[in-house]
Amino acid sequence: MFKKHLSCSRLILASYFFSANNYASSLEVMTSLYHFNYKEFDTTGELLDKETGFIPGIKLQYSTSLKHDEISLYMSIHDGQVDYSGETQNGTPHRTKTNQQLFKAGVQLKSRKSSAFPARLLFSYTYNIWDRDILTTNNVLGLHERYTWDEFSLGLNFQGDINSNSFYWADFSTLLIYDPKMLVYLENGNKTLRLGVNIGVRLLAGKTWMINNSNSFSASLSTEYFEFGRSNSIFTDDFFGQSVFITEPRSESFHSSMNIAYSYHF
Repeated sequence: MFKKHLSCSRLILASYFFSANNYASSLEVMTSLYHFNYKEFDTTGELLDKETGFIPGIKLQYSTSLKHDEISLYMSIHDGQVDYSGETQNGTPHRTKTNQQLFKAGVQLKSRKSSAFPARLLFSYTYNIWDRDILTTNNVLGLHERYTWDEFSLGLNFQGDINSNSFYWADFSTLLIYDPKMLVYLENGNKTLRLGVNIGVRLLAGKTWMINNSNSFSASLSTEYFEFGRSNSIFTDDFFGQSVFITEPRSESFHSSMNIAYSYHF
């Protein structure tokens, strides 16, 4: 699914940049356990279905100084299976599994530290691909979809004082989910729906231990919330063997993760 994206992204690396300002560049590898929590709602606000479970992943990041600012390039991949609970087209309760693949690649700029303000400004752009494959179970047909969107974020980075070669830090960002689209894979031709633009928030907090001049470890927790607005409606003659209008409902994503990272500074 992601091979064509990986071939053009081998130089994009990921995770949180060690910010002690004593190093020109750093390379970080982060492993994470991602709690996936996705819900869809009808026009009255009633829950249609939800998908929850844990997905492992890895993130790579390269960071370097840009005068007194810092710029980071990152890439992450999460791949796993979660539980699906909802209902069929005719309203019958239904449970199955969903294969999830999430790919992100982007760039982040962190401003220089100012003595007049306790935080540093963060700005980032991230390109997202989410492959969602609802599996066929109990004679109920599955559905394969791929979501893509741009994410712009603006936030603040806070860092505590270094004590015993360690320090605490936190990032808080607001998100703009821009130009989200969903591709539905159908037997007689794929269909694309345009989802509603929306906003979200993200919080990342952790602790970093400086092992020596070149190596450090970090442990962190993150949580994020964002929405996709209800899509436009399109007509198809091949949706579960029927000729119907299809619409992607409004959805909410409330994901969290536990992260462990190693950084090499040079």
